[in-house]
Amino acid sequence: MSRIELRRAVRILIRYILSFADMKILLWIILFKLSTANGSYPQINARCTETDKWPSEPDEHPSALAALEVSLADMHEEHSAVALNISWAINIDSSNKYLRGTSISVDGKKFLCQYHPPFDEVQTAGFEQLWFHYTEIPALPDKWYQVDGINLPTPMVGDDIASQSKLYSVPGCGDEIMRQHESCSHKVKEYEWKPNIASKFINGQVEVSFTSSKYATEYDLQLCRCASLEECHDSVIIISEDKSFTEGKSKWTKTLNATGPCDSLHIRILPYFPNCGQLCDERIAPVDCRPPEEPANWTFLLCLTSSMMVLVSVAVLIWYKAYKNYSESGGKSQAVPLVSVLVVYPAGNRAFQRAVVAFAEFLQSQWRCRVSIDVWERGRIAEQGPVRWLTTHTERADNVVIVCARRTESWESAAGHHQLAALRDHAVPASTEDVFSLALNMLEGQVQGLTALGKYCTVHLGDRPEAKCLPAALRVCKSFSLMKDVEKLGRHLHNSGPEPCCFPSVELKPGSLNGDVTGRLVDAIQELQTVEHL
Repeated sequence: MSRIELRRAVRILIRYILSFADMKILLWIILFKLSTANGSYPQINARCTETDKWPSEPDEHPSALAALEVSLADMHEEHSAVALNISWAINIDSSNKYLRGTSISVDGKKFLCQYHPPFDEVQTAGFEQLWFHYTEIPALPDKWYQVDGINLPTPMVGDDIASQSKLYSVPGCGDEIMRQHESCSHKVKEYEWKPNIASKFINGQVEVSFTSSKYATEYDLQLCRCASLEECHDSVIIISEDKSFTEGKSKWTKTLNATGPCDSLHIRILPYFPNCGQLCDERIAPVDCRPPEEPANWTFLLCLTSSMMVLVSVAVLIWYKAYKNYSESGGKSQAVPLVSVLVVYPAGNRAFQRAVVAFAEFLQSQWRCRVSIDVWERGRIAEQGPVRWLTTHTERADNVVIVCARRTESWESAAGHHQLAALRDHAVPASTEDVFSLALNMLEGQVQGLTALGKYCTVHLGDRPEAKCLPAALRVCKSFSLMKDVEKLGRHLHNSGPEPCCFPSVELKPGSLNGDVTGRLVDAIQELQTVEHL
């Protein structure tokens, strides 16, 4: 046998081996499909409908919801619509016979998901969990969704946590999936286009240059006279106009004739994208009316730059020597030490819950506080129980901050309203009221000890209520109102920490209390006050 014939025989043998392997894989796939079709996997469907009616509550209730996940799912690709993919897991155990359904809440809108056939009519032996999905909630770009889930009937007050919560942020039109959304399909290409309009008024003419988009080759250029950018969108006086066909060019330059003074002249560019045509968003920029600049004196600028660099270097050297001498002489750093803070609050409405979380984020990000709050430690509360969790954190904390809700009636008379499960907001953890009641009991036991009582203080999100509306134990604590007493609260927290210090006044200036975190706190308090006065 020649070498060529030997190679041919080897190739044929390899081809037969590979075909046999492919057939083996195909056989396994067919067997898996047949086993699924024959019902080896429990065939239970969840049908969800929007409703406010829940099954009656028997003496027994099912086990807690095992898991809750939220993601994006393509609902109707032919309509470019995107939906939330809400998935949840049910534990397979003996309590499934009491399961009447699962409540899924999306931003307060409640859906009852019932199982067909019921669990006790299907063979589920050998399975630990079953997953279900609901994909009928449309997802809007750049929007936050609060999703909560709980098995029905709900457990009695005081039982372990049974609900699951997820806060999900839908990305904007720049995301690959959200580009399919109908509100994004005609905007994405426009959002990506940055024309970088530049114009110059020279001798009665305006020279315009802009960067074109690869998705549009036709543009209308207009020289308009209008008092402001807002006016240019509505009523304008067109001085001159021209049409440009970029033909693949990335940078385009045109010259437009102008009449009258340069003041109030604007350039308006109208692109023609395929999805919006004549309805595409226009781009407007004022004309640069400054006279042509004279050539710069580079020698003078170079000397000035060199002198400034020398002065900066000398200043840095002087500062370094002073800092070194200060450190060697035993000077202490002025860095503010971390203090641990436990935040406790009663169960309230959604606005109060958001305000409390915004306050906790403010303490942790702005004022070097290590914050412990039940909404961030649901897993540990479920493992340890509310009593052990609260006792441990109270002993470790430098400060215990009790956030009070605004009430027009006494605390004792209002306490009964929070025991109705139907009135609870699923955004509030089930353990919140338990933790708050335990904290009040611990505080009442320490009223006589001034040293132990010093670590407690109350914070009111807005106006301070009348003393009679507070529990007796809270009336002896130091009290602060936000945002009125925000500086006093900062000094109080750090002066009672492990290393009492004078809280830096530079961080307490009104100009320093800005940023996204502080803004969210102020907005949350204003929203809460609006809800409370309705």
